[in-house]
Amino acid sequence: MSDQNAREIVFYTPGKRADAHPYRVIAAGRNQVDRDDARVTTRYHHHTLILTLSGQGQIEMNDRRFEAKPGTVTWLDTAQDYAHGCHPEHRQWRYLWFGMQGFGLDGLFERLEAQGNPVAMRHASIQGLFEIMIANLLRKDRMTDANSTQLAARIIALILEFAAVDQPAPDQADPIRTAMQAFLEDRSVAWTVEEFASRAHQSVSHFHRRFKAVTGVSPMKWMRQERINAAKYLLSTTNEKIARIGKRCGYPDPYHFSRTFTRLTGVTPSQFRRTGSL
Repeated sequence: MSDQNAREIVFYTPGKRADAHPYRVIAAGRNQVDRDDARVTTRYHHHTLILTLSGQGQIEMNDRRFEAKPGTVTWLDTAQDYAHGCHPEHRQWRYLWFGMQGFGLDGLFERLEAQGNPVAMRHASIQGLFEIMIANLLRKDRMTDANSTQLAARIIALILEFAAVDQPAPDQADPIRTAMQAFLEDRSVAWTVEEFASRAHQSVSHFHRRFKAVTGVSPMKWMRQERINAAKYLLSTTNEKIARIGKRCGYPDPYHFSRTFTRLTGVTPSQFRRTGSL
């Protein structure tokens, strides 16, 4: 590489309580590669998200090639055959990345059809979240696992949001993704499984089976975790009152919000804000 300072990798070993979090971020960093550098082909057996900053990368999957241009996020399942490197027609490729494991990622990868095209346009706020992710892993404190989980969840939610723009009409869209998208657009609603299933135009029993097959968890557990992930993000990035954050995330009763948050994270919302603020 022409500039060794452009390369930074942070390896992280999740703590003993990491299994309590839906996503486990195990490495992150920033990189700059030249067109003469070797392509990356190592199978790491985790999912990697790559945010292109400048230049252009070339992604190879299933004998097809894709261009990673500035302003795009690439989602790779590194358990499969793949390769990536600087595009041969460009001098350099600069990007941020992180690798993660967790339940439901294989299903989301499939539902997003990332295997057919792993490159998508980014959301305006994603670069900041990638930068925070790298800084969070560098700290390696007792809140790193929780912070990594909520950052990964936020990034995945944004990917779902901007991927939905290119989806077919609602009556032709994937029913599970349609229901998930409806929930992510307004977590403040007191969703029931019946309402969730109705958005997918499926019976409750069929929806429950299909949803768990895709995500690895039940609809109620997924919704609860996504509410708490959103609350973590708001606690970390805003000065809103905790009761208001709970209401925005679907918990109009502040005591219920505090009990649920504490049970899932091990700390109260106020403790998380003091010690886990990003």
